[in-house]
Amino acid sequence: MRVLLTYLFCAITGPAPAFAGGPVTIASEPPPTVSAPPTTLDWSGAYAGLGYGKTSADYALGESIQPELPSTTTKMTDGRVASVHAGYLFQQGVLVYGAELSVSSLKDTGFAIEPDAKINRAIDLKGRLGFSSDRVLVYGLLGYSQVHFTAPGDEGFTARGASYGLGIDLAASDRLTIGLEYLMRNAGTDLTSPDRAVDVDLDTLSLRVGLRF
Repeated sequence: MRVLLTYLFCAITGPAPAFAGGPVTIASEPPPTVSAPPTTLDWSGAYAGLGYGKTSADYALGESIQPELPSTTTKMTDGRVASVHAGYLFQQGVLVYGAELSVSSLKDTGFAIEPDAKINRAIDLKGRLGFSSDRVLVYGLLGYSQVHFTAPGDEGFTARGASYGLGIDLAASDRLTIGLEYLMRNAGTDLTSPDRAVDVDLDTLSLRVGLRF
């Protein structure tokens, strides 16, 4: 009986089993990281740049007080155009709007039978309204233009009228833009002789490079 009690006592008070590796430590999870939302380009601000492209024009003489001089329309020769421009844009959401002034110098936009009679420059004041998708801006144009025409033996004349068109700009970087613009000008004047109006339709397609400030 004493041997049995001794055996039970040793079984109860014996050393507790040890777990391999010591106590178990539960590792805490790292806090979740929140990534910043992607930023989109803001087109607001001033810009300036250069353009180069091709021209297409029609020259129309209106009806004269002299019956032997009917109204006529002549297709002018296609030429080239180089321009400088500057403007300012505002942005609200995806809507982008602003104004731009451009001055263009034209070459070879005249008459095949009289090369010295030609359009030599144009000045355009344009309003711009478009929509942006991050680094791409698609816009429409509406404005007022002056088209200057020179002829041999006189100072020429300036036709004035509305202009409208479309364009697209791509931001190659935060400051550099590359674009394409098509502008149509419907200009006219009554200050020609002999007492007849002149209408000049001048279209230009230009590749443009700009710098944003």
